[in-house]
Amino acid sequence: MLPGAPEPYVLGEWLEIIPQRIGHSETFDIALECLITSALTYVNTTERNLAETCALNSRALARIRAMLSRGEESPKEQDDILLAISFLYAAEV
Repeated sequence: MLPGAPEPYVLGEWLEIIPQRIGHSETFDIALECLITSALTYVNTTERNLAETCALNSRALARIRAMLSRGEESPKEQDDILLAISFLYAAEV
């Protein structure tokens, strides 16, 4: 996830759709912010960065749980949930 580094296998080619989805789902946005913050924390590990990454991860997981607990997700919401889970997975790797 560093500039100039090859695209990580865990993310695949679907990175191209990220820009067009920003701002349409709070769950997606928080999970994406968590992924970006996690990458920055990997490069510059500080207590503040670690705390921010953990907080964003918790918020994203709470949003995902809330969406899933409704049980009535639209296909677009299902896509957002899947992408958010993928972001959190990549943030952990």
